[in-house]
Amino acid sequence: MCRKGHSKQLTLVGFWRGSIAMGSPRLSASMFLMEQQDFDMSFLNDVDQVAPHKASLTKGKFMSPAPLRVLVAENQYLIAMEVERLLGETVPCEVTITPLAHLGETLAREKFDVVIVEAVLAESENVERTRAIIDAGARPVFLSSYDHVAAKGTVVSAHPVVPKPPQSEELAAAVFEAAHRR
Repeated sequence: MCRKGHSKQLTLVGFWRGSIAMGSPRLSASMFLMEQQDFDMSFLNDVDQVAPHKASLTKGKFMSPAPLRVLVAENQYLIAMEVERLLGETVPCEVTITPLAHLGETLAREKFDVVIVEAVLAESENVERTRAIIDAGARPVFLSSYDHVAAKGTVVSAHPVVPKPPQSEELAAAVFEAAHRR
């Protein structure tokens, strides 16, 4: 209901590359601007020539991929938190931390792209961890305090290895390498 002399009205005004919608100042003083953006999606096209009716689909920006899902399986919580911090600064990812004892159940419960795990001296443990990670659809990155675990012919040598304490550039490169192998 409107009082005498007042009317409810909504005015839609054309605007370059957008529009402004305004409500009556006495009823609700709301105003918003909706801007239309162009998106370059030319990476989807097989040819350089674009039909005029498809031109709106070929302008804009390439959308970044979804963040990587990274699991850090580490018994030393401070090291796991440092790995999480370094990844947060360098890699678009979601990080989950779990103790090594819970690696299998965490892999069964959630999907990950990359699992960062401690390389140990016993090759059989490294083989077991690698198999569990790959069977879960992820790829391993090994953290190691030892020089010889990355020796040729070991399961660790077939995957990225980052020495402890990890450095951000090495860690990011290893995570991207492992993710690329998926």
